[in-house]
Formats: sequence, structure tokens, C-alpha cells
Amino acid sequence: MTIEFSRHDARQARERRDIVQHIYERAYVDGIASGDPFKQPTAFMGRFDAYTSPDRLPGFDLVIATEDGEPVGQAWGWPLHPGATGWGGLVLDEGGGDIDEFTREDGTRTFAFSEIMVVKSHTGRGIARALHDALLAPRTEERASLLVDPANARAYDRYRRWGWRRVGTLRPELPDAPKFDALDLPLPLDRANGHSVDPIRHPHHHRSGEQYVTIAFDHHDAAAARARRDTVQHIYEHAYADAIAGGDPFEQPGPFMERFDAYTSPGRPSGFELVIGTVDGESVGQTWGWRLGQRSGWWGGLRLDDGNHEEFTAEDGRRTFALSEIMVAKEWTGRGLARALHDELLGGRGEQRATLLVDPANDRAYDRYRRWGWQRVGTLRPNWPDAPTFDVLILPLPLG
Repeated sequence: MTIEFSRHDARQARERRDIVQHIYERAYVDGIASGDPFKQPTAFMGRFDAYTSPDRLPGFDLVIATEDGEPVGQAWGWPLHPGATGWGGLVLDEGGGDIDEFTREDGTRTFAFSEIMVVKSHTGRGIARALHDALLAPRTEERASLLVDPANARAYDRYRRWGWRRVGTLRPELPDAPKFDALDLPLPLDRANGHSVDPIRHPHHHRSGEQYVTIAFDHHDAAAARARRDTVQHIYEHAYADAIAGGDPFEQPGPFMERFDAYTSPGRPSGFELVIGTVDGESVGQTWGWRLGQRSGWWGGLRLDDGNHEEFTAEDGRRTFALSEIMVAKEWTGRGLARALHDELLGGRGEQRATLLVDPANDRAYDRYRRWGWQRVGTLRPNWPDAPTFDVLILPLPLG
């Protein structure tokens, strides 16, 4: 899968009006079918036309996601300027502070995150999060604000996991508009989420309308992964250069590739999946895992923090996907590629949950996994020579 993000100002957005409506009608099929006047295409496009009107203050920002040339999602917003009516009708939660201070705007304080959507056929693959980060990562405001339907539990949970918090309620001054919960997210993104404020993009200056660097993801089963063995080792040596130099026997390329050979052995049950990420033809990261079969040895040595061990470790070949490795070449870290690889591998999985092992001393990785929704359930020492004891994490599937 190749996902590209293009950025557009108000004028360029108006030129892509047909694309915007095309995405909306495929993202909100159920909402349109419900007959809700607020969700009908004509009403939606009326709002879009108002947002992108030449008469409005500057700053409108649209990001469109395409897969192999097909528009599959979009997100947009704009900075709130002095006198903006965006806060009209806001009721702050108790303890939310002074309403005048909270709603004070100078054009640099708040980015209003207005819309985010993915066509129905492409949901559950991490595209929404990628759009969210692509739109917000370059922003220089202090915070972002959005409105969410409190009855939309799936979206609400997703925003909470991404770092948003509720601050009050608001009914927009638009025909047939419902009452929304108002959410707030500190900017830049690294303050809220701990990851880089740069999405994966070309390092040169980014002008409106230019495209982010294309990230190509190639999926491989065990046989195809064995054929890419040299690439796998090349990425590993560039991702773990410091650990290799540290002399830890477990981290050396020889033992690592022995484990890879075991994972992809023709004698193992099927289900291995490798994803390699490339930018401009250069292999820059990889991740892999496999589904756990009934007689899987994955859980050997598990010490659960809580719960029934037998019930937790019961496998039927459809319950758990083991995310074994995820890595990015050192020169490509800090650009969101690890998250993109994570979502690419897990986004299409049909299991109920995923599991991974993380070194509890690796604070940076541990914090990243927590932010992505993973939770610790216990500890485990794999049956590999020189293997340390890891913390065991679990993530519900499918991805939100």
C-alpha cells in the first residue's frame, strides 16, 4: 500500500471540491442514509464552501490522503483569529477556568480541527491517525480544538487515545447542528503524544500543495521474507547500530538473523507477515509478526499481573497476533515511520488482540507503545539464548 498526503490552502481546496464531496459521500454513507439534514451532502458542501470562501481570513488547511491515486480520506481546519465565532455557545466544564480567557484568540493560539474522515472501505487501517498527524504536525499554534458527537463512542475513544481531552460542550451556529463535546489537544504534537512533530515528509521546506514523501509498504509472507533476508539484515544493522556496538550478544546481527530464520522457516505454521517501508526506493524500516496457533510456545514463561493464566493464554489461531519486531533505520527516526509501520502491519489484522514484548528499560519505546494504546499484562523471558526478561503488552484489535 502506498499512501500519499497532499496539502492545500483554501483556493486549492476549492479546486478540489469534487474530490472533497467524493470522499465525504463514501465516508458518511450511513449518516447520509439516516436522513439527518446536517449530514446530507448538500449541507456538508455548503459548510465546506463557507470555510474556503475567499472572504474568510487566511489559514485554511486541507490534507487529502490517496492510495495508488485514489482519494481515501481527508482532514481540514484553520487557525482561529481575533473575533472568531468558533467558540460561540461554548459551555466550559466545571473547573475549566474563565470563559473569556479560554476563548481569547489572537490568530496564533488555536487551530480548529474541523473535519477528518476516511472512506468506509478503507477504515481500520490507521489512515485516520495518519491524516490527523499529517494535518497537525506542522501547526505552530498552542493547541487544537475539535467537536465530537458524544454518542459516537468509537470516535470519542479514538480521540482520547490520541491525547484529546474534553473541555465542555458547544452547539455550532449552523442549521440543524447537534450539540457536540468540545475537545482540546496541546500543540505541537510532541507535547501531547511524545512523538516527532514531523510526519514522514521530504526534509526540504514544505509549501502548501506540495506532497509528502511517498512511503511504500510491501507485505511479504514467510517465503517472500526469506527472499528479502539481505534487506532485513541491512535495516536491522542501521536501526540497531548502537545496540550492536554495545556488544550485547542478544543484539548482534548473527543471533538476530538466526531468530529471523526460525520465524520464517518452512517448517513453521503459516501466518508470518513482514512489512518493509521504503522511501524513494530506500528500505528504511520493517515490522513483522504472526498469528499464534493452538500449540504456540509464545506464552511459555509468562507471569501475568492479574487474571486467569489458562484463559489468557488460550489460542485457537484466530485470537492473537504476535508483533515480534518493529524498527526504523537510525537516520530515519523521529519522522513517524515507526507508527506508520505499526498501523500498516496491524491495520488489516482479523485477530482479537495483538501482543508484543518490550524491554522495560527502554523508556522511549515503552512510552511510545503506551501512547499507541498498548497495556502491560505481565512479564516473559523468551526461550532464546541471552534473552532478557521483557514486559508483555496487549493491544485490542481492530485498530481504532
